[in-house]
Amino acid sequence: MTMTENQQEVLRGIKKITVTDIKEFLEEKVSMDLASESEYDLYLSIKEIGFKKAKELHSLTVKKIMKQVKAYIQTGLI
Repeated sequence: MTMTENQQEVLRGIKKITVTDIKEFLEEKVSMDLASESEYDLYLSIKEIGFKKAKELHSLTVKKIMKQVKAYIQTGLI
């Protein structure tokens, strides 16, 4: 079983979750109408006040999304 280059980078710790990864993940969930209410609130906050301030307001939601993004990266879906 061979791993993709992206999966190998994650296992070695090279690939870090970036703000862009989180934004793209949220945009995808919102566009597919799969976002929860808290995720949608975070998405709107990012659009209105920027990621840094939105992260402070929605810290628990950001942590949950980061776990989801990490899982998607490890499985090679992102």
